[in-house]
Parts: sequence; structure tokens; C-alpha cells
Amino acid sequence: MLDLDSLEIGVPMAATNLVFPRPLEPFHISMVKQQFEHLAGTAHWCGYAFLNSIPEQLHRNIMCHTPTDNIGVVMFSETPEQNRFIIRDIYENFRLLNPEGHTIFMSEHLDPVLDKFMKRSLA
Repeated sequence: MLDLDSLEIGVPMAATNLVFPRPLEPFHISMVKQQFEHLAGTAHWCGYAFLNSIPEQLHRNIMCHTPTDNIGVVMFSETPEQNRFIIRDIYENFRLLNPEGHTIFMSEHLDPVLDKFMKRSLA
């Protein structure tokens, strides 16, 4: 099995572990829901939940001190260590984060981040 977390594939040099998030737009929320409906039952993607606050384990890397609707999404896999977070930052990038809050992939668009999550789940 290939561990993408250790490779940092597609993470620009400007990506840091400190993230200043901004809420997801309704279009992004719809995209996650549609992708899950389309791919339900495939790979290891077991579900998702939109976040209204940052989970405790991510506070070290994500600077958001007040509850904010749809500040990100957690992507559930078969095992907790394969769960991933998608956060949109103030620079309009989407980041795929591991459970410790480290950026493992970043893109200007949501589609490649969802694709990377699915490839990670299939690996």
C-alpha cells in the first residue's frame, strides 16, 4: 500500500500547516453530496459531515476561534486513521488534511481534492 501522507504529492511550497479557513459555499457543499451519492459504496468512503467548528485535534493548525457554519468537511473512511478533512483557506485553496491537521494535498478547485481523497481510499 502506498502511503500518500508521507509523499506530500501536489502540495505547493507555499502550503504551510497553519490554515486560516473560510466557509464552504453552497456549491461546494452540493459537490461533496453529489460525489458521495455517485460513489456511495465504493472504496473506503463511508460518509461525511460538514463542520461548524474545528475539531480539537486540529486547533493547533487551523486558526478559527468562533463556530462557523460549513467551515469544512470530514471525510469518513473505514478506519479513523484514514479519515480526512477538507478545509477551504482564505487564499481560495482547498486543502486535504490528515487527522493531525497536516496538509497532504492542496488545489484551487475542490474536484482534485475529492479525487485525491478517493485515490487515497483506494490505495
